[in-house]
Amino acid sequence: YGQIAVLIYFLSVYLYPQIKQRLYLYSGFSGLVILFFIIKNLGFWTGQPVYLTQIKPISYHQDYLYPMVNKNLNTYGNVMAFGRISSNYIFYKQGIASHANSAIVYGLGKKFSKLITDFGVETEAQAWAKVRFSIEGDGRLLYQSEDKGRFDRPSITEVNIKGVDKLMLKIDNRTDSINGAHADWLNTKLVR
Repeated sequence: YGQIAVLIYFLSVYLYPQIKQRLYLYSGFSGLVILFFIIKNLGFWTGQPVYLTQIKPISYHQDYLYPMVNKNLNTYGNVMAFGRISSNYIFYKQGIASHANSAIVYGLGKKFSKLITDFGVETEAQAWAKVRFSIEGDGRLLYQSEDKGRFDRPSITEVNIKGVDKLMLKIDNRTDSINGAHADWLNTKLVR
């Protein structure tokens, strides 16, 4: 019984104050994490549009490189490259730079009703670049653009995505070579 009494004394005198102090520390940190989460997602909960660049894709396929968020493809591996995303010298703060052929899939969980996006061939693409943009929801074609070339102005579309669980943004090459076929989804917003 003497050893048990010593163990209980040790736990109550030495360990309990340390555990109690750590619990206060953890509860304060947890409160900050929860507050940060609420503030970061306040726009979503109040029905404001959400930029697609804030959502991580569940999968993507691209014939060359990988999608770049809020930067043009020429910044890949080159920190000195001019990085603003643009189409025909119209610059955007938000966007996804991609390379044809590509498919980017997002899990939306049927939480949004509308997708609004600009799209176009990237300013720094090759002169012969020509692509076609399409938007699919749960395997159904929701929108398909006409062929867009390097010197075409960006277009805008608004697509009904009510009830869509998986959203796919596709860019298909329309020439013999994918070389320099850089294309962008620009200011893509989801509306609840």
